[in-house]
Amino acid sequence: MYENIGNLSKVKSFIVNTSDWLLDKIIILIKEEMPSVNYLRLNCIQSNVTSELPIILSYLRNNIVPIQSNIFCEFWACQDYSFNVMILMLMGFTAIERYLLIFHNQFLQQHLIILHYMPMIVCIIYPIGLYIYLIFFYPCINQFTYTMITCGGPCYFYETTISIVDIFINLVFPVAVSSLASLALLTRVLCQKRRMQQRQMWKKNRRLLIQLLYIAILYNLLWLPMIICSSIMLFSPVPQSLLVELSVNILPYGIYIVILLCPFVSLMSLPELWSQRNPRIRPLAKADNALQPIAP
Repeated sequence: MYENIGNLSKVKSFIVNTSDWLLDKIIILIKEEMPSVNYLRLNCIQSNVTSELPIILSYLRNNIVPIQSNIFCEFWACQDYSFNVMILMLMGFTAIERYLLIFHNQFLQQHLIILHYMPMIVCIIYPIGLYIYLIFFYPCINQFTYTMITCGGPCYFYETTISIVDIFINLVFPVAVSSLASLALLTRVLCQKRRMQQRQMWKKNRRLLIQLLYIAILYNLLWLPMIICSSIMLFSPVPQSLLVELSVNILPYGIYIVILLCPFVSLMSLPELWSQRNPRIRPLAKADNALQPIAP
């Protein structure tokens, strides 16, 4: 695109009319080859920075944030934190709702708006509103590091009091609710399964229960180490470099692994989809342990 330009260092205005270039490539070009640029216009849609996963992929590829600016880091942190807390809260809510669905289905249907729709709306709106305030409007100065995931985190995260409240309300509490609700569901089902009159109930809800437990265990295996590391960091008077490395640069990537594994975990509770030999299929002819063609 720029091969015909003699001296890129003298370029002062740069207009991009194509979406073939990634935004990080444009930025690197300007920093290394066009130091005199004072006007930049993008007449295209850069879709690689509109969602969280392309951002993290670009960061992992280049070991640097795609756009080195405070606004972008605030947007990335807000998006990442909101989605994570939203998922955890929905996990906790669905664990409670499945308990009601199995044992108090009629009561749930009678209060569907209060017990189903309103909690889901709160689980979606609350994290977005909370982190918009904490990241964009909380009275502190963000000092981002462009070589760390989510630019090292917003400034409120490094204040002990509000960080403790944030972790325990938005991380520990949903994980605890999900674990306790799953444990209560499993305990009650197993107790009632022993009774003769409850065998039909167990057969009817077995798949629902197993699927819930698999997903809850998967999320707990990820989030419990993150919560423990973050809590130790907050309460420890001396910074622990190992915990910082785990909490910032290693454990957060497990979120994407969980998302990828969820479909397979769900399939584990549906054994009828597994490949099985169909007894109705028979070979036409068989001799000496080998198939033989049948003459017409």
